[in-house]
Amino acid sequence: MKSRFLYVCFIVFSFFQYIYGADITFSLEPVASLKASNTKEALFFDGYFGTDSSEKCSQLEWREKFVLYYGLQVYSEISTEKNSFLISAGFDIAFPYNKGKMTDSDWNKWGEKSTYSEFENKADRCYDFSASFLYERKLTDTLRLSPSFYARYSHLSFVAENGHGWYYMDTESPHYYPDGKYHLAGIEYESEKISFFFNVSIQKTCTEKISFFIGCGISPLTYAVATDRHLGSKDYYVTKDYIYAWFSDYRFFTGINFQFSPMCSLNTTITTNYMRFTKGEEYYDWDDGSKDTLSSQDAGYEYYDIAFRIGVKIILFGRKRGGNDARL
Repeated sequence: MKSRFLYVCFIVFSFFQYIYGADITFSLEPVASLKASNTKEALFFDGYFGTDSSEKCSQLEWREKFVLYYGLQVYSEISTEKNSFLISAGFDIAFPYNKGKMTDSDWNKWGEKSTYSEFENKADRCYDFSASFLYERKLTDTLRLSPSFYARYSHLSFVAENGHGWYYMDTESPHYYPDGKYHLAGIEYESEKISFFFNVSIQKTCTEKISFFIGCGISPLTYAVATDRHLGSKDYYVTKDYIYAWFSDYRFFTGINFQFSPMCSLNTTITTNYMRFTKGEEYYDWDDGSKDTLSSQDAGYEYYDIAFRIGVKIILFGRKRGGNDARL
C-alpha cells in the first residue's frame, strides 16, 4: 500500500513539474472555407428474374459546388521545448446554395442505360463537427512530426428540383421530360457520416514567420447513413442506406501558416477527404410508424470533398514557445 502511495505521489509530482515547465495556451480561430463535394448513392439489382446482384441498377450523384462554410475552432495546448500536446474542437456551417447538380441514372439487367436525368441541387442544411488530439515532436530546429487522432461528424442535406432528362432510353422511343404535361418530381437527400482518423503530418519552418505542413490520415471505421425521399412517389416511405466502411476513408491535407505575432497567426489549409465506394444495406422507413423493412437490394455509397480553408488563430491565454501549429 505504501509503495502504491509513493508511486502515485511520484506521478503527480512529475505531472506538476512538467506543467510548471511547460507553456499552456488557449486559442480561438474563426474560419471560413469553400468546399466542393460529390456523393454517390447506388442501388443494386436483387438477383431475381435473371438480374446480377453485383451490378448497379440505379445511382444518384449529388454534387456540391464550392459552398461557403463558416465556423470556429478552439484549442488547448501544453508545450515544452521538444514536445507539444494539443486538443481542439470546432464546427463548420454552410450557407444554403443552389448551384450544384444532381444526376439520376438507371440501367436495365443487360447493362444498358434506361434513364438519365439532371436536377438543380440546393445545399440545404450542411454542417460538420470535429475534435482532435495531436502530439507534436520537435525533430530539428526546423522540422516537427505530429501524429494525431481526428474524429469528424458530417451532415449533408440536399434538395433536387427542376429536373429534366430522358426515359426509356433502352427502347426505340425514348421520351424527354418535361414534355409540357408531365414533369420530373424532385428528391430530398440527407446523409450523416462519422469517421475516426489516425493522421500523421510533418511541419517545416521556412522562416521565423512562415511554416509549411503536409499530412495524411486513414479511418479504420467509417459509419454513414444516407436517406432519400422521391417527392413524386405515391408510397409514403423513405429509403435509408446503412454503410460500414473499414480502412476505406482517407484524408490528405497541406497548408501554410503565417505568424503575425506571438499571439496571432493566419492559417491556410487545403484538405481532401475520399471514401471508396462501399456496399451496405437498404431499409424502407415507413411514414405510418411501421417497423423498418430490409430491402432485398444492396445499397452503395461513395464520398469525396475538397476544401480551401482560411482562419485567424488568436491566443487568448498564454504564449506559445515559438513555431506554428501543424494543422490536423
